[in-house]
Amino acid sequence: MRSLTKLLNEKALFLLNAVLPSFLAYKTADDLTRIGRDHDGGYLFSLADLMASDTLIGYGINDDWSFERDFSLQNNVEIYAYDASINETYFFKQILKSIPRFDKPQRLFHWLKVFRDYRRFFS
Repeated sequence: MRSLTKLLNEKALFLLNAVLPSFLAYKTADDLTRIGRDHDGGYLFSLADLMASDTLIGYGINDDWSFERDFSLQNNVEIYAYDASINETYFFKQILKSIPRFDKPQRLFHWLKVFRDYRRFFS
């Protein structure tokens, strides 16, 4: 079974490399590391590619810029992060919505911390 899986993987790689232009050719990496939070905010990334980068562009960061933060800790590059739905008004609304929730004070503290981190990272 294992040899069949390996054979299928080799055929898939061959097909990818045959169909794609050379600059999109499939490459392997043995130096993968996780950058950013677990789940949606983080991604596996090659350390060699990370160190070779001179700019990071992030689209749709929402309220989780852990990938951009961790990337900048590894390689101090210019970071451009875009998300039309996120600004200081968004965080103020989240904080105001959290205030009446006396039963869940952790929500208020969470949004205060996120807003503080937003200001620190993007200023």
